[in-house]
Amino acid sequence: MKISDITIKTFRTYADRWDVGHALPLPNTQMMQTVLTIHTDEGVVGHYFGGGSHGDNEGLNVVDQQQILWRIKDLLVGQDPMDREMIWKWMWVANVQENVASVIDNALWDLAGRFANLPVYKLMGGAGREKVKAYASTYPNIGKPHVYAEHALACKNEGYIAYKIHPHYFWNPETGQPTPGRPSNIKADIETCHLVREAVGPDYVLMFDPWGTYMTMEEAIQVGREL
Repeated sequence: MKISDITIKTFRTYADRWDVGHALPLPNTQMMQTVLTIHTDEGVVGHYFGGGSHGDNEGLNVVDQQQILWRIKDLLVGQDPMDREMIWKWMWVANVQENVASVIDNALWDLAGRFANLPVYKLMGGAGREKVKAYASTYPNIGKPHVYAEHALACKNEGYIAYKIHPHYFWNPETGQPTPGRPSNIKADIETCHLVREAVGPDYVLMFDPWGTYMTMEEAIQVGREL
């Protein structure tokens, strides 16, 4: 079995999103979505939905699509779709950005699952598990620290067993306006963590994802010690 083609379908869709820069909801926002398909000469296909900056929430942008159709496709046509590790290495040494390489890799896994008539998690080992635990995860900049605490408690009351804080990125929680990201908002981030912990109690599982936005190692250590 050989890869014979790669196609991308683009379509318009709508979803509720979040304006990270202004801490405002964006209901029913128009978005571009994509489905990439890897085809083979035996008729087996693999699909991947999405691949943009928020994973499967939005599609590949035009530049990423062109890279796939005019560069990566030439590398892959004629190759065995089961050689996923080799194909990943090719994309790695070709400096293909991670989200694009991941779309190809996920589509190849989907193709393998369809060929074997098994769900992909079974191909990866399965371990007899058919469920995964779910946790609530915020957008960045959902508001001032007390807003995170209120939201965390609401999520706990809805039944979520854990809560992840994405704190204040490129946004000033005092003014509610975007910033260049420097200096970091570690004071507000620390306050957020304290208020969330007080709201949900001592035994509730919490996570913290500052997304690499702290300016210095010292800032990261300061927040880490507080956690």
